[in-house]
Amino acid sequence: MRGFAVHPHYRTIPSPSAPHDYEKSGAADDVAVIVLTKPVRGVRPVPVARHAPAVGSHVRVYGHGLTKPPTEKDPNPVGDVLRRADLKVIGDRT
Repeated sequence: MRGFAVHPHYRTIPSPSAPHDYEKSGAADDVAVIVLTKPVRGVRPVPVARHAPAVGSHVRVYGHGLTKPPTEKDPNPVGDVLRRADLKVIGDRT
């Protein structure tokens, strides 16, 4: 890996219905870029949407994500397994 950059405003957002339950929290600006030193061969890239999907559409999302609450010793516990979820798009106001 040649380098990486994490969004400078990344933060977790507690769930309004369960603010102390880390597993129900969300995240904002949770994006990063990894720059590789050489191309990866023999692996198909994950398709990326060119437009925002319509409300009610079914989508598939991928990510490593935080798999447990941050601690002082481990402030950013990210899993090492790429995970997938199939979701239905909801409106921004929802």
